[in-house]
Amino acid sequence: KLKLEANSMKFNVGDVVKLKSGSAAMTVVNSTDEETSLVWSKDLEIRSTTVATGTLVLAPQSRAQAYVVER
Repeated sequence: KLKLEANSMKFNVGDVVKLKSGSAAMTVVNSTDEETSLVWSKDLEIRSTTVATGTLVLAPQSRAQAYVVER
């Protein structure tokens, strides 16, 4: 039998991601299998949010311009 599992993956800090439905490039600051915290820049302001990890995909690196997280 084929077993289907939730299409969720944990991202690494610093990964550049986008919403599967389309969005600006965002930088991962924390990620679990359930949720991922992100930052990005818009209109010279740093913004942040936390979304369900399964709603994200890695952004193409050649086109992504996201806020860099320094540790």
